[in-house]
Amino acid sequence: MSDIALTVSVLALVAVVGLWIGNIKVRGVGFGIGGVLFGGIIVGHFVDQAGVTLSGDMLHFIQEFGLILFVYTIGIQVGRGFSPRYAFPGCVSICLLF
Repeated sequence: MSDIALTVSVLALVAVVGLWIGNIKVRGVGFGIGGVLFGGIIVGHFVDQAGVTLSGDMLHFIQEFGLILFVYTIGIQVGRGFSPRYAFPGCVSICLLF
C-alpha cells in the first residue's frame, strides 16, 4: 500500500473511531464531536506501537486542510452579524490607536 493510501486510511479510521466514541453516552452525557480527538489519540497510539510510518507531505496537507475547514465553519457560524456588530466600536478603537 502506498504512503498516501495508508495515511488516508488511518485518517478515515480516526474519523470512524472518533464518531463512534462521540456517540457513546453515559447518563445522557456524551463526548460529541470531541470523540474525534480521543479517537485520534487512540489510533495514533496504536499506529505508533505498530511502527507504521505515515507520509509527511500528506500529514501536512491534512493539517492545513483541517485548519481551513475550521476557519470556514467558524465563519459560517458567525455569519453576517459579525461585521456590523463590531464596525463602529472597531473604527473607534483603530482611531484611538492613532
